[in-house]
Amino acid sequence: MGVDSNSLIISTGIISCWTTLVIVPGRKYGGLWGRILYCLYITWLDGAFCLGMIWHMDPHRMPRRFCIFQTLSFSFASFALTGWAASFTIATSFAVFRPQSFDNARAALTWHIRYIPTLIVFPLLAAGLYTAFVFKLNAIKPVASDDLHCDVTDPLWVRLLGYGGISPLVSIPFLALSALSAFRLYR
Repeated sequence: MGVDSNSLIISTGIISCWTTLVIVPGRKYGGLWGRILYCLYITWLDGAFCLGMIWHMDPHRMPRRFCIFQTLSFSFASFALTGWAASFTIATSFAVFRPQSFDNARAALTWHIRYIPTLIVFPLLAAGLYTAFVFKLNAIKPVASDDLHCDVTDPLWVRLLGYGGISPLVSIPFLALSALSAFRLYR
C-alpha cells in the first residue's frame, strides 16, 4: 500500500468512529462520556499519524518538533485508550458481579469516581515516565527504515515504556477480569 491508501484507511477509522457515535443511540445504555472519550482518543492517535502526510510520511523530512509530537501522541493516546478500556472493564465487571448495586442497565456505564485511577491517574503517570525517558535519553531519532512515522529509535528499549510495553502490560489484569466476567455470565 502506498502512503495515500494508508492515510485513507486511518482517516476512514476516524470518520467511522464519530459516525457511530452520532448514529448509534446511547440513551439505552448510558456511558456517553466513554463513547466521546473513545472518539477523542482515536482522533488524537490517528490524527497524529495522518498529519505526517504533510511530509509525505517520511520521518527524515519531518521537523524534529513534529517528530516529538507524533511520538508522544502515539503513546499518550495509547495510555488513554488503555485507561478507557480498563474503566469499561470495571463497569462491565461491576454489572456482572454486583448487578443489585445498579437501578437499571444504564447505570452501569454512567460516570463514577472509581474510574479516576484508570482513566486519569494511569495515563498521566505512564505519560510522565515515558516522556522523562524519551527526553533524558534523546531517544527520538530518524533511522534508515520504511517507517511512515516518527518513533523512539535509540535506545530502542524506551519503546517498552510507551505503547508497546506499558499498555499491554497494564491490560493483563483487566483481560483476566473480563474473562472472569464472561465466565460468570455463561456459567
